[in-house]
Amino acid sequence: MENTKKITRKSQTLRKTLFAILGGIGLLFGYLFIEANANVPTKLEVNQSIPDFTATDVTGKTVSNTTLKGKKAIVVFERFVGCPVCNAHVHQLMQEYKKMKEKGIELIVIYESSNENLMKYATTEEIPFTLIADPNGTLYDTFGVTKSMAKVLKGFVFKGGKTAANEGEKAYRGKYEMDGSKSRLTAEFLINTDGTIANAHYAQYLNDNLSMEVIKNF
Repeated sequence: MENTKKITRKSQTLRKTLFAILGGIGLLFGYLFIEANANVPTKLEVNQSIPDFTATDVTGKTVSNTTLKGKKAIVVFERFVGCPVCNAHVHQLMQEYKKMKEKGIELIVIYESSNENLMKYATTEEIPFTLIADPNGTLYDTFGVTKSMAKVLKGFVFKGGKTAANEGEKAYRGKYEMDGSKSRLTAEFLINTDGTIANAHYAQYLNDNLSMEVIKNF
C-alpha cells in the first residue's frame, strides 16, 4: 500500500512537471508568434551616423548627438533600474569607467525608468557617469532597440541570466521599482568622434552584452 502511494505521488509530480514544461513551451511559442507580427524599429548599422536626438540626464544636463561630436562615446541602453541583470552589467562598466575617462570616452547609460527612480539609483549606487531616463522609450525607438519576452526568457533560463541576476541583486545598495517593460532588450553603441557608429550591438537575449574586451579596446 505504501509503495502504491509513493508511486502515485511520483506520477503526480511527474505530470505536474510535464504540464509546467509544456505550458512554458506554449507560452514561449505564443510570445514568438506575437513578436513575429509586431512592428520592429529599424536597427542602426556600423559606419552609419547616429540619429539626431536630444535628452536631459538626471542632473539636468542636455545630451545630444551635437554635444557628442568630437568625442568618443559609449551609449548603453539598459532595461530598467530594478533589473538586477542590468545592475550587474553596470557594475562591470563602473570598474572600467576610470580608464574610459582617462581616454576621453563619454559613457552614457539610458534606462526605461522614471527620472525619479533613476535619480535614486544614481545617488544610492554612486554612479559616476551620465544617466538618462527614457520612460516612454523614445530614445529606444530612435536607436532601434527592441523588445522580446521570448528572448528575455531565453537569456534568463539558458544564457546565464539567472546567475547575472543573482550577482546584480547582491550588488544593489538599495531597492528600486521595476518600472520599465519586462520584455525590453538591451543595446550598446560605440561612437566615433565624427558621430559614426564603430560598433552596434543589439542583444539577442537577456544578458547578451558587448564584450568588455571590445569596450576596453575602443
